[in-house]
Amino acid sequence: MEMKQKSTSVLMILDGFYVGGTETHVLTIANELVKSGKKVVIAGKTGPLYKSFQDIGCRVYAIDFRVDNTVLDEARKEADIVLKKIVQTERINIIHGHQTTSTRRVLSVVRELKIPLVFTVHGTYEDIQVLQDIKEMGAAIISVSVPIKDWLKRYAIPSILIPNGIDVKEYRPLKKPGLRKQLGIPAHVPIALYASRLAWEKADICEQFIRACETLRKRHFPSLHVLIVGSGQHADNIKNLVADIQKNKKRKFIHFLGERRDMASLYSISTCVVGTGRVALEAMACARPVVAVGRHGFFGVLYPKLLHKGWNYYFGDHNSLQPCSSAMLAGHLYAVLSAPASRRTIFGKRGRQFIINNFTITRSARQLATVYRRCLRKQ
Repeated sequence: MEMKQKSTSVLMILDGFYVGGTETHVLTIANELVKSGKKVVIAGKTGPLYKSFQDIGCRVYAIDFRVDNTVLDEARKEADIVLKKIVQTERINIIHGHQTTSTRRVLSVVRELKIPLVFTVHGTYEDIQVLQDIKEMGAAIISVSVPIKDWLKRYAIPSILIPNGIDVKEYRPLKKPGLRKQLGIPAHVPIALYASRLAWEKADICEQFIRACETLRKRHFPSLHVLIVGSGQHADNIKNLVADIQKNKKRKFIHFLGERRDMASLYSISTCVVGTGRVALEAMACARPVVAVGRHGFFGVLYPKLLHKGWNYYFGDHNSLQPCSSAMLAGHLYAVLSAPASRRTIFGKRGRQFIINNFTITRSARQLATVYRRCLRKQ
């Protein structure tokens, strides 16, 4: 007689409830899993998305998983006791990590309680030795892009490719006539948007983007407005650059917005979006033309014929390309901004269809549920 499949009760681990690509992905996939009847519990350091996870029906625990030499053994033991209590109280039968800092903190609990471990690799910035340790524990490892899958393979780490899913009902072209007025942007003027966590390479790209837009405004598009969305350790540097550029200008044209939750609306009022990874996917779902540039370099305009190639580079975020410069950004932004509106509309429609065909959250959640079922069958 066939044994009844265990119901899924998953504990997802995050470094913290911040606003970023990884955290947004976890929020979106958790929401889809909850809607399909799975129990999802979330743990991480408290932050802006804490309530958002509660709102979708997840039990949420605020735990700081940071591991450093200042943490005493007693404190580590106490944290392990808290984790074990969560696992037992919530009847967790799968733990799913998304960042190595927090995931390595739960490895001892995984080992002791013999719970299946799943780990999603979101970038090539992760410590390969920690990933090797996770692999040695028999974890099911997921890669979110082709370049990450290939990178892991070079280190003999097999993985399952499950792309970041996009909720195409949330991310769609939206008409918010009051948003431009709220931001102080006149109707019908072009808008270029950059969205990212403002740290390291992506803060550098943001600076190049601002310089490129400054050049375009001087030479070609005097009414151009610029939106910058994101936060991070280099956000103050970006704010200072913006203030310096605008100090002698009569009108504000660069709008530093910080963290925002209304991204679909912001994408929808933009003429062109500059970004990578999840930002590129979300912007395309909102039918916006995209200039792709990320940690690993510059890709450029995502013309319809280049969409699959762009995905194979994860839009510049996970594979090596030519370095970005403000001149390159200015050239590709000019190509989009100077194109007739009808052509930009075609770009947008093709991009949205590309997302619907390949990257819906429903599809990603279904693939993840299959991984969970395989893990539970092996118990």
